[in-house]
Amino acid sequence: MKLELSIKTDYLPEWGTWHGIRELVQNGRDAEIQFDAPLKITHQGQTLRIENDSVTLPHEALLFGHTTKTDRGDLAGRWGEGLKLGVLALVRGGQPVTIHSGNEVWKPTIARSEKFNADVLVFEIQGGRKPRNRVRVEVGGVTEAKWRELRERFLFLGTLKEDEAVSTTLGRLLLNTRFRGKLYAKGIWVCHDTENFYGYDFSSIELDRDRGMLQSFDQKWQQAMIWKEALARRPDLFDLLWAVATSQEHKDLSRLDSYAAAFVDEDSVSKVTAAFKAQFGENAIPVATTSESLELEHFGLRGVVVPDVQRVIVERRTGIAEEAKRDRAKSPVRVYSAEELTVEERRDLGWATACIDASLLYLPGTELPDVSVVDFVKMDLLARYESKERRISIARHVLADRYTTLAMLVHELAHHLGGTDGSSDHASNQERIWKAVVRRMAEGGGSR
Repeated sequence: MKLELSIKTDYLPEWGTWHGIRELVQNGRDAEIQFDAPLKITHQGQTLRIENDSVTLPHEALLFGHTTKTDRGDLAGRWGEGLKLGVLALVRGGQPVTIHSGNEVWKPTIARSEKFNADVLVFEIQGGRKPRNRVRVEVGGVTEAKWRELRERFLFLGTLKEDEAVSTTLGRLLLNTRFRGKLYAKGIWVCHDTENFYGYDFSSIELDRDRGMLQSFDQKWQQAMIWKEALARRPDLFDLLWAVATSQEHKDLSRLDSYAAAFVDEDSVSKVTAAFKAQFGENAIPVATTSESLELEHFGLRGVVVPDVQRVIVERRTGIAEEAKRDRAKSPVRVYSAEELTVEERRDLGWATACIDASLLYLPGTELPDVSVVDFVKMDLLARYESKERRISIARHVLADRYTTLAMLVHELAHHLGGTDGSSDHASNQERIWKAVVRRMAEGGGSR
């Protein structure tokens, strides 16, 4: 019996020996997983044998789209094309292929089709042999050196030692330098990424139809997540992570953006931050550009341009540069002693604080916090309540007007009592304080 497949012989012209063997080994591996059919691969002379016990191939396997692997995330095959296209690539390259299935022998060749008026892939199927519950695919023209080279591309054929990889739910991090930049999907080599320092074997990732390329965003995201989980399991890998995170050349973690960084474990974040501070100083802030670094200098901070991976991790502790500038802008750059103030400034500050102190008679349990006169980095900042220090800082230039000074003290005392700017609590506290101030003034107190 001859079965003509509607595949033109020049389909996928770039496919050769590797692609053909990849598809056949992949099918054998999937059968082992799906049907519990043990896979055995041997090489003798120039013949490669790929064998599964306890399974046979139906004729429907020669139909495009025929597959039993739909929705099986643990299997490498998906499209129902691998057997046909793999055989085509090998036979077209002059490598004989023979398939033994049950009591049949399938012999693929390229022949002229009268129906299609083109050269197509043809399977000649002969029966009558002793039935065996087994599929064996034999590929000729495979030298020992060639098979040794290709065998390295299948991690499940014993080429990966246990101590060379760290397993995670998304795949394996391959540590040995012989895997540098190599990308695998379910144990089968896909491509080489020169931007990577380490190798990765993805357990669940989308491939293109030719199974020769990964989607870049998905690849880099999964690499970052593999590292995240690997570090949780193996804290001793931190030095390896640090080497990648501080490298401008290697992009293993290039998709570790601010969102993904939230998934990095706290211990690793602490270690990365501590290493960053040890290298650049306690006042260092990671930034992405030189212009950001220059801006931070105006705020008395050190902006250090580092790789994005290092930056987004350290920002978990330091905050982003904009936040650092906002916080720094609210910090005093100079605190004045009383002797450094003019007579008029001391007088007007004394008047404003006396007004507040006198009015507290009507606010039992309330005390005016310590007041410091300062210069802020940001000149338009008039006053600030620092809850940790329980202190009100007021800009020196405010003291030029005693009423503005009083208003600032009332505003910041309301923060001390509770509430943020714009909140109902803060507004209510300001109203209570002003009522007390006006009442005391009306009674003749605090008016000097």
